[in-house]
Amino acid sequence: MASPRLWLYILSGENRAMLVRCPQCRMEIRLAGFDAHQRVVTYLCNRCAEIVHIDLILDEVKSTAAATSFQRIRQGRTILVADDSSALCSVAAEILRQEGHRVLLAANGDEALEQLERHHPDLLITGLMLRGVGAVELLRRLRTSRRLGGTRVLIMSQVAKPEMVHHLATLGADGFLDQERLVETLVFRVGQVLDDAPGPRPRMSQTA
Repeated sequence: MASPRLWLYILSGENRAMLVRCPQCRMEIRLAGFDAHQRVVTYLCNRCAEIVHIDLILDEVKSTAAATSFQRIRQGRTILVADDSSALCSVAAEILRQEGHRVLLAANGDEALEQLERHHPDLLITGLMLRGVGAVELLRRLRTSRRLGGTRVLIMSQVAKPEMVHHLATLGADGFLDQERLVETLVFRVGQVLDDAPGPRPRMSQTA
């Protein structure tokens, strides 16, 4: 018996989307904004963090956790990495610099806030638990700022409970990174956030 197709197109007026099913955990995800003429679609499963490649012509699925298997993400962005762990910051910075990005580092929330105000980075990657100004407060300030409201935000955590993920998403977080799989998933996650961001995030409210 043939295995069920792991993808299908959804057409609604002029909108085109794709419903895909992860071959590992079977979670179904709706993808939009892809090129209808491309042969291979690549995405990261939010549940099991598996990186999946679907060949739309051969109907074959390949998955890998190797960041080097992806096309390089758009280069030349400014990215701020903030975490209490200098080792984690160094690892993330090395990976991002190899991709051609300018990387800024902050050891705590206060330094992160200073770097944000001074350099206006395209993306903030921050640990959930920060000394000083916490990640939640940083996120709140970004989303209520006229100048910084368009800054994308990825939250790093070793444990991502569904209720916590939902809460941070409602506050304006653009995505999450599993610290245990940072090396394998960082390039893909950053690419998702930066390349799928056509415009600035809406502000929660305006501040001076």
